[in-house]
Amino acid sequence: MSKPKQERHNFPEVQKLIVLHLAKSEPQTINKIKKGIGKDYKSTHEALTSLKQKNLVQETTTKTYRNRKFPEFWLAEKGIFLAVYYEPKSGSLLTRAIKIYPENRKVHFLIEAAPILGQYALDVLYLAAITVGDEIDETEINYLFSQQMTHKLTRQQVNQFAALLKKYPEQQRECETSLDQATENISKIRKLIS
Repeated sequence: MSKPKQERHNFPEVQKLIVLHLAKSEPQTINKIKKGIGKDYKSTHEALTSLKQKNLVQETTTKTYRNRKFPEFWLAEKGIFLAVYYEPKSGSLLTRAIKIYPENRKVHFLIEAAPILGQYALDVLYLAAITVGDEIDETEINYLFSQQMTHKLTRQQVNQFAALLKKYPEQQRECETSLDQATENISKIRKLIS
């Protein structure tokens, strides 16, 4: 007997379709997005406007057609995390993120780290994507890791995560700093309660 599938957080359907569609494609105009998700122009435009206001989607490039310029949209940093939440094992998302945001190693790291750390990490990413400001900063990343440490990790998860940290030295330093601080705080608490 299989386990019932865990219900994902409720996110407006057309907005979710846009996020998932953009995660699988290059930056697109609103008309291409509309065709890609199979919805009408008005609902696509409203959903895209809402996603822009939430800093989940942003204009990345422009397309010229018949001497007119049309904005093309793709996922903002928070939108990438939302896409990771809904489809954690999407290798093409990392490829696209590297192409569109080549300097943002933090995003590259989190795209790779979230599926390794499991559902709890994905839930924290989702909450960060829909609640924090424009970007997810180091505080939220450290929170993600510190909260994940309260849940059991398998040997395979630990090995995969350690290998990933070696690939991203800056995030490795930040993780080490967070672990050192957590260890120090736990030690202080133990002294107080014993």
